[in-house]
Amino acid sequence: MALSPLPKQNEIIYGTELMKEEIARPYLENVTAMINTSSEMVAASQFSKRYARFVTEPAFKALTIEGRMLDLSPENSILHTDFSKDKWAPEFRMLKTDGLIGGNYQEKRAILTEQVFAGHLQPVWKLFSSITRLPMPILWENTAVRVFSLYEKKLRNSASLLEIQQVNEDLHYLVYEAPGALFGEKNNPFRLFHRKLQENKEGEWIRERKTCCFNYAVNNCGSYCAACPKKP
Repeated sequence: MALSPLPKQNEIIYGTELMKEEIARPYLENVTAMINTSSEMVAASQFSKRYARFVTEPAFKALTIEGRMLDLSPENSILHTDFSKDKWAPEFRMLKTDGLIGGNYQEKRAILTEQVFAGHLQPVWKLFSSITRLPMPILWENTAVRVFSLYEKKLRNSASLLEIQQVNEDLHYLVYEAPGALFGEKNNPFRLFHRKLQENKEGEWIRERKTCCFNYAVNNCGSYCAACPKKP
């Protein structure tokens, strides 16, 4: 097995540091090499899919199922990547894992939405877009896909009837009620991507993407996502 061309290192980055070009740029350069692509734009897209899941899944699962508001601020978030390994497998954790239980649910939901998106993901996406010229709609659709999957599949499959009602309400809020300001944008970026599910020729019910995440360019695999608009 060939050794990794990257220097052996265990890189720990706080969420706040991902908003600094002097740290984000070399990190993306390392990811570019790890996933065997020549494009930092591809690397930024693949990173955003992982990082969006890391941040949104614990936040909204805890809120919807437990009524608990975790701290997913960039100050409380750590990304760990061992670039000495042959496979890029970043890990994510929170410094403090306790969460606010009491309080008005709607208020907590709005605060958490703003913290996760406007306060955390949007500044990272904006910088990555600037560094790599990856369009912001791709970064936002990568994020939306993770949120939709959480509410339409992961939470729903294990939820009680009462929890399913909250699952439906929270997804509707994130897509159709939350204002753009909570995402750090003029308009809610999720609304554009919440298209009707359609059955494809393989008999799968999918929501075709509006943008391509460049999965086919990773390791020169040529494999398109099931919902890819470029899929032959």
